[in-house]
Amino acid sequence: NVYSNGPPTTWLIKFNDRETYEEFQITIMRLLWQTKNEMSYAVSKKDEEYLIDSLDLMDVDQNGGINKEEEENEEEEEEPEPEPEVNKRSYNFRKKKKIVFSDSEDESEDDYSGFDDDIKNKALAIGDKTDRAFISRGNKLGVFKTDDDLGIEFITSINNLSLNNNSEKAVNADKMMLLNNDRTMIVQDFNSKNQLHKIDLEYGKIVEDWNIQDSDRDNNLNIESFTSNNKFSNLSNDNTFLGLSSQTMFRIDPRVSKGIIKPSNDKKTYKTKINFKQISTTGKGYIAVASMNGEIRLYDELGKNAKTLLPALGDEILGLTTSNNGRYLLATCKTYLLLIDVMINNGKNTGKLGFERSFSISEKPIPRKLQLKPEHIAFIKSKYGKSLQFSIATFNETNNEIEPTLIITSIGPYAITWEFNKVINNQRNCYKLRFYNDNVIMGDFSNNNNSKVILTLPDNITMASTKSFRNPNDEFNLTKTQF
Repeated sequence: NVYSNGPPTTWLIKFNDRETYEEFQITIMRLLWQTKNEMSYAVSKKDEEYLIDSLDLMDVDQNGGINKEEEENEEEEEEPEPEPEVNKRSYNFRKKKKIVFSDSEDESEDDYSGFDDDIKNKALAIGDKTDRAFISRGNKLGVFKTDDDLGIEFITSINNLSLNNNSEKAVNADKMMLLNNDRTMIVQDFNSKNQLHKIDLEYGKIVEDWNIQDSDRDNNLNIESFTSNNKFSNLSNDNTFLGLSSQTMFRIDPRVSKGIIKPSNDKKTYKTKINFKQISTTGKGYIAVASMNGEIRLYDELGKNAKTLLPALGDEILGLTTSNNGRYLLATCKTYLLLIDVMINNGKNTGKLGFERSFSISEKPIPRKLQLKPEHIAFIKSKYGKSLQFSIATFNETNNEIEPTLIITSIGPYAITWEFNKVINNQRNCYKLRFYNDNVIMGDFSNNNNSKVILTLPDNITMASTKSFRNPNDEFNLTKTQF
């Protein structure tokens, strides 16, 4: 895809034989790596194989075409069931009205909130224990009830978030995490990255501010990311959680240290600035950490060395999550997603995860790269701009008893789902979309129904059934008729 001052163009290169294709693939992979990393190519043979595999997993027949059976299956897919109107409820902050979308798009006059027009929605957090969803908007939180039948219902807003010891200093909740059975929320304001704040949701205000300090170095740490001790620890009374700075992983226990990280096994520090950026945990508390350059390290326990290092592709990982069972990693980059199966399939450690044991020298997990088709990307960029990127992708695991069947993300005004089983079976183009009239900032699955998604737009929050998502060609044709 080429984007210039004119319309986007797509170029297709076909090869007469597989050997030439593979030689070209290796060459383009090396050049892409050098461009992204801004350094001479220096990758081991085993890591090069990993990078080549990540470049593409397309099924190529002897004539160079896409697998025909896959195309036929796509054509035979049934039309999505129409979504009940009751599930199309959303809330518009800009107009300060409750909106129920129907064929006539009538608006209710129910004025419920005093949110400012010039501030936009930022982050989304969905409860594990309760039926609550939280939207941050500047120094305010919107609190909503989610219901499979009634959709989304506005409950209240928490206004004027500020420092506990200085009510004049506003706190914008740019990043949020629920803890302690949805009674507590940890938030971070990107303007003060060395601080975290604890909101008592029952009391409706910030009750503690923590300057995160490392007692070994006697300095404040900028927090790049934080997460719960395990994927569903919010279903317990656990008040501790994990934090990440550029070179240190640590556990915070605010009941004891009030943000001071003391020398213990609950910390892992690297001597050099390793540029950690993202952290995620599994149901058992295994830890995955991504660096700015795209490297991913897998740990079985905080304080120990990584069991597995997955090489960098050169793109920064903007979001990272794990499946509850620890088998799959889902990484969000600007223009693609990576799904990685970290189960070991050969040797004495067969059946173990990369968190528990190291992969053999000859084996690395094959990453599956999830992208939209070039013509779909070209269409979206021509309509909605050139700086679009994927929002942070998540699985539809809503409790610790189910396995993922869908992946949700968005790009521009399109919410997107990938069918998980088709992805892991290397089927291409197994995604569906749904168009909205504004950019979709973030999406996640409802806490009590893994086929319902809650989506954040700049001024709206809405719930949709995954059955309402459409095949790309159908959705794009529908979109075109609106212009």
